[in-house]
Order: sequence, then structure tokens, then C-alpha cells
Amino acid sequence: MEARESRFLLIADDLLACQEVIDYINANTKIILLSAMSNTLMWQISHDETDDLNQKSEVENKTNIDKQKGLINHYSLRLDALEMKSSLSGRQYILEALLLLSEGAARIQVCQKVALKHGKSEESIRAAMRRAIKATWELTPKEILQKNYTAKIYTNKKAPTVMEFLSFLYNYN
Repeated sequence: MEARESRFLLIADDLLACQEVIDYINANTKIILLSAMSNTLMWQISHDETDDLNQKSEVENKTNIDKQKGLINHYSLRLDALEMKSSLSGRQYILEALLLLSEGAARIQVCQKVALKHGKSEESIRAAMRRAIKATWELTPKEILQKNYTAKIYTNKKAPTVMEFLSFLYNYN
């Protein structure tokens, strides 16, 4: 990447009064003093484009973290509405799977990706999610489930499958 250069003039009656500005410029840029005449200083600043990209990347990372926190909060509230116990390990895996879906992961791969993250088998992650869903359906009053889980359960079971559950929560607005 190429460096960009800027030039500016600093004009002051008392150069000592501008010392803070000069110190800031020296600390935060690659700077070359081009000329100094009486009360005028001319500076040339080299801006490295990688510095600009790093600053942009930091802002994007903070935005992504804020977005993830918002999604976690949203999905946690949905699980709380269904009265899913926070002590269930499957709940955490469900939250992680929902985040992966929101990042564009394929539905078929979310359990595999959560398993890789935790160093566990895909089946153990899926089983923990199933247990969390089943426990919720067994312990939560039917009226609360009907109010907060409006999707049709397509299997002959009382509780939705892991994929049905993830799809509902992901698509629910």
C-alpha cells in the first residue's frame, strides 16, 4: 500500500502555546518538518493507508461485537420467554447456533461448527440441544409454549426437533 501525504501550516504568535498540538502530531503521525520561519511552521505528514485500514477494522470489530451482544440478548429473551433454563448446556449451544445462523452459516453446519468450537462431537452438541428443548417442553406450562412458540411441530413428538426450533427462533421477528 502506498502512503498518502498531507501538508499543513501552523501559524501562531507563540509557538510554545501550540506545543500540545505539535506533541500530538508528533506522537500520532509520521511527520517531517519542512520549514520554520518566524511564527510559521510547515509540516508534511505521511499517512500510512494501513493505519487508516487498522482504524476502520477496529471500528468494524466493535460494531460486530455490539451486534453479537444484541443478538445474544434478543435470542436469550426468546429462550427466557419459553422458560428454558439457563443452567442447561444445550441452551448455550442453541445461542451459539443462532449466532452462526445470523452470520450466514448453513443450517446443516451449525451443530458441526459449535462442536468444533467446544472440541466435542456434533452428536453430543445436538443431544444437549435436544435435552434442553425437551426439558423446556416438559417443564413449561402449555399456555406459555403456545404463546411463545407459534410454529407447527411437524414431527409426531411433543417437542420440536433441533432444526425446527433453531429455524423458528432464527426466523422469528
